Parts: sequence; structure tokens; C-alpha cells
Amino acid sequence: MVYHPDKQSNNNEASDIFIRIQEAFNVLSDPTKRHIYDVYGKSGLDADWQIMERRKTAQEMQEEYERIQRIRAQQRLEERTHPEGTFSMMINATSLFDENQFDDEYYDPQIMLPDITALSITQSIQAPLSPSHTATLTGNLQTKNGNGHVNPVAAFYGTFVPLAIYAGVHYLIIRPYRKQEKERQSEESEESLTNETKRRKEEAEATIKMMKQSSQRKIDAEERKLGLVITEAWYGRFVSEDSSRTSKLIDVRIPLQNLVENSKLQLPAGITKSGLPGFYDPCPGSEIKLKVVYKFRGGVHKASFDDRDAVRIPLRSHSVDYEPSN
Repeated sequence: MVYHPDKQSNNNEASDIFIRIQEAFNVLSDPTKRHIYDVYGKSGLDADWQIMERRKTAQEMQEEYERIQRIRAQQRLEERTHPEGTFSMMINATSLFDENQFDDEYYDPQIMLPDITALSITQSIQAPLSPSHTATLTGNLQTKNGNGHVNPVAAFYGTFVPLAIYAGVHYLIIRPYRKQEKERQSEESEESLTNETKRRKEEAEATIKMMKQSSQRKIDAEERKLGLVITEAWYGRFVSEDSSRTSKLIDVRIPLQNLVENSKLQLPAGITKSGLPGFYDPCPGSEIKLKVVYKFRGGVHKASFDDRDAVRIPLRSHSVDYEPSN
């Protein structure tokens, strides 16, 4: 085993890589975990699966996972908005205790009914603007037992003025603040992405350093039998000459040669190659490819693959001298 800590001088780096390889092997060798990883990625493997029965099928587990995610999304929404509401009502029940309620002179059939003197409804929700700032929107409706007349001035100020104030605050304060906050978060995300890319690069370089000897042994063995020898291998963003963007590539010849077994190299479809030992994504968010130049049976071959394409080499169609038959 190339990455076993006992076979490397740097035990810490070798131990980290060896643990990750063991985890990957456990996932790929378990059909259920493999299905979860193919559908949901690593976040699916980290989900709280122990609440389900062990005998459930892959389809049932997928449905259960989606149900759990919907529940958690609803919980997160409620935690963010934190809706609250109150309802209050004031009742005047003094008529029930009036001593003169049965006197003929004062008798009124409605006097025994309690009066609703006031009614109030309040509702509020919270709108997170940032991790440290939250806006609270509150609505309040009140009614009191009056003489039934409508004051148009009060109705205007009570209806349209709050709406105008809300619109002004939203467009002049909240929207610019959110835009500024979004730009700040974008900058932080880019910085975090840069740090993650740097970390992955250091890990890949350490991995390549450990596999150099085993890769060279495979090259020597393949050359003796005119087998598969990787002469060039580039992974990353390839651009055309007329493009304003620049290419961003990493050399993956050594890690790719290390994957050759019995003059063959086969990688499954549907999985990004940035997770292979010695690989990393040099430009996250861009369309990346793998381009390979290799020798086989004394002939030169070239091939290009999208990031999630299956890789099968050698193939006759990759030969630079290949001419398809009509």
C-alpha cells in the first residue's frame, strides 16, 4: 500500500491520506452508501440515517432523506422568520351584575349581554439581514367600541402612511444594505474558496510526492512490455486562443500513471476527478477537463475527457494515426 504510514517518512500526511482512502473504500464497497453518495454526495453520508430501519431499500432511503431535508428546511425557515402573534379581547360584563336589570322601567333585552369593548391582533416576523443584524416587521390591528363614525384623516394616516414609510425604508435602507451585505459575503466566500483551493493543492502535492516511486516502477514495468505509459496529463480549465480567459491547469501525469493496472486505466463516470489522489480543482466553478497524451504499443495517443466522463484507455480511436473505416 503506497500511502500506508509505515512506508512513508512523513507519517502525519500519509496517515491523513490513508484514512481518507479507507473511508472512500468503505463507501464504494457498500452498495447502499454508494447509492447515497452518488445521489447526494458527502452531505448525504453525513445525514442522520440512524432513525430509519436498516432493511429499507435504496429508493425508500432516498425518499426518507428527502423527507428529513424538507422538515429541516421548514425548521430553518421558522427559526429565521420566528413568527409571533397575539390576540386580545376586552369584555365589559358589568351588565350581568346590574341590580336594576329586571325593573320594568329600565328593562332592556340586550342589557344582559356582555359588551366587547376592545379587540387587538398583533403579528410580527423577523427578516435576517446578516448573521448579526435582523429586521423585525410588526403589524397591529386594534378596534374599540366607539360611536361608529369614520375619521378619513385617521384612516389615511393609519393606512397609507405606514405603507409609504415601509416602502421608503425598504428601498432606501434595507435593499442597499442587503446588496452591500451580499457583496461582502461574496468576497468572504471567494476568500474561503481560495483558502480551500490552497489547502487542496498542498494535499495533492504531498500525495504526488509519496507516489513518485511507485509511479516510476509502473512506468518501468509498462515500458518493458510496450504497455501504457502516460507522457502528459493536464487537468483544469482549457480555453481557446480567442478567449479572454486564461487556462488554469495542473500536471497530473504522476497520479494518473499510478492508477494504471495491467496496461489499462479505467475511471467511472459521474464522479468528479478532483477527488482522485493527487488531483484537486484549480479553478472551482469553471468547466474543467482532463487531457492525456500516452504511449501504447509504441504509438502515440491523445484523449480528452469532461470532468465527470468515464475514462477508458488505451483505445484505438485515441491514436494520432487512427483513421476510421468508412
